[in-house]
Amino acid sequence: MPETNYKWSDPSPAGLMALAVALIGFFALLTGKVDGSAGVIFAAWLIGGAFVHALVGIFNLLQGKNLDGNMFTFFSAFLMLVPALGFLVNVVGIQNGLEFDARISGYLWIPIVITLWAWSPALLKMTPLAFNITVLSVDIAFPIVCLVNLGVISPASLTVAGYLHLIAAIMAMWLGAAAMLNTTFGKQVLPVGSPLIKSGEDKSMPVQS
Repeated sequence: MPETNYKWSDPSPAGLMALAVALIGFFALLTGKVDGSAGVIFAAWLIGGAFVHALVGIFNLLQGKNLDGNMFTFFSAFLMLVPALGFLVNVVGIQNGLEFDARISGYLWIPIVITLWAWSPALLKMTPLAFNITVLSVDIAFPIVCLVNLGVISPASLTVAGYLHLIAAIMAMWLGAAAMLNTTFGKQVLPVGSPLIKSGEDKSMPVQS
């Protein structure tokens, strides 16, 4: 039998679409489109997203893609799995008459926000404009969520964060679609734009632009 050589395909498009699923869910919750009872269902979707992001992160790390690998792995835990478990714990707590001090979430959001801000220059250099917009949107949205949980600003601000999540989700879906279609057809089907920081060669999240 002829010997066949296989190579791994890049799962980043799936990771981008999973990110969009999470961001759309947060948009619905933060803007009051759904109430807190939706948290259990949302948790199930987030656990699915965590699985996808973990696989994408591991793949990228094995391929030597430092930025993509760390980003997807970090998001798999702290944007997907941890919120999912938090929703489930809150439901159990409410059913048993327990009360939790939500300010701990605000404190734990601080390193998440700092991580995102610290990595943002690299993301703005190594990803297309479509994802740059996602990055800038969550750069603003995540601190709002953090400050609300800390009790520093009004919960009314969550509506602003919610719509920023929506913008981020739309751009993540656009890039996820472009990464699949442009690569498959070998030409620009959907434009993705150039990184905002233009220095050096873009070697991360490659799509035909």
